[in-house]
Amino acid sequence: MAKDLPDWIKEGKHTAKLLEWLNQEAEPVGIFSGWMLFKAAIGNCVLIYAENQDQCMEEFHEIKLCGIFRKSDCTLYETGVQLYRAAGIPEEFIFPDKDAIQTELEKKVTDFGRRLIEQCWDDLVEQSDLTGKDLLPAINRDQIRLKAKQYLQMGKCAKDVRYLPKFSFSVFGIPFTDELLLRYLEDEMSGVNDVTSMWLESALADISKNRIYYGCIREEMAELERSAGRESSFPASGKERLNA
Repeated sequence: MAKDLPDWIKEGKHTAKLLEWLNQEAEPVGIFSGWMLFKAAIGNCVLIYAENQDQCMEEFHEIKLCGIFRKSDCTLYETGVQLYRAAGIPEEFIFPDKDAIQTELEKKVTDFGRRLIEQCWDDLVEQSDLTGKDLLPAINRDQIRLKAKQYLQMGKCAKDVRYLPKFSFSVFGIPFTDELLLRYLEDEMSGVNDVTSMWLESALADISKNRIYYGCIREEMAELERSAGRESSFPASGKERLNA
């Protein structure tokens, strides 16, 4: 069993004792190296609290979160200095904080959302309350042709133009709450599904407009490329006929 434990547990001074305490349902308060810790289990996760001071305290006055322990893989998150000192965790071990978890979740939501858009677009539109007018961008042929020429001048090809939506909590105004953080740590796939649903529900109209917009640009660029190819072949053909 010990060989399957993560290195932070193997190399910490009091981490074996901490692990035993975290896996116990009783004893909500534990003392490690003089530090009092308080725990609260929420499903697969254990929230770890300490006194909001950078020194040992004999009783709690104002507690703060100093770690989240996930039982299924013995991973720590949001680890504060109090937990490092109490458990004797070597400083070289760096654990994901809320910002890192948010970035990870955003990437997974982006990847999952893109797959749904590619594979289930008609179903997504049908399940929404959007009308055809909501899904169409306000564009004209001149705008499309201008943007296509600009891309070609930049050295891009039609095959290079593709709209790939990207999810961000801040951009789409969806708060990354503590509840959402814990839901994701408890069940990653469920958390990804929930956030992806919120994203696509709020952004489906904009995604549709951008898909159409960039699709039109790609088609216009392809037509311009074909036209350029046909024109480049004319001088050679004419010269051959002249020499003949």
